[in-house]
Amino acid sequence: MIHDDGVFVDESIGEATINLKKSIQKLQKEGLVEVPKTYISCWNTNMKDVERGILMFSLTMLPKEDADADPVGESWDEPNHSPFLKKPTAGRGVFGSFGGGFSWDMDWNPFGKLLPILAVLFVILFILTIIMWWRLLG
Repeated sequence: MIHDDGVFVDESIGEATINLKKSIQKLQKEGLVEVPKTYISCWNTNMKDVERGILMFSLTMLPKEDADADPVGESWDEPNHSPFLKKPTAGRGVFGSFGGGFSWDMDWNPFGKLLPILAVLFVILFILTIIMWWRLLG
């Protein structure tokens, strides 16, 4: 399932089902399965005739013993290989939606998705305060 984790709303954009039955059978016979870069259409159950996106993925399946012998980290944690995952720079953090690679780590954020809105309101309030003081003193 693919979600739009936006500031104002969390909504399901679409979903796709990947049938791994044949891949698992092949793994049991051959010991290794590699699915090259593949594209799958995503659909929303409320809009059955409208393709909502395309998911690109690749897959490598191997026996647990082989995986235990050559471990990898979760996400971007070390050891980061098989495949190497490059840390994303664009579209992340507070200003990711505003067209830049500028990003802040938001793990500390107690306000959730309201932080960008609160930050903008704070800046507007600050500017209005400066204007008010300038008019009173000037």
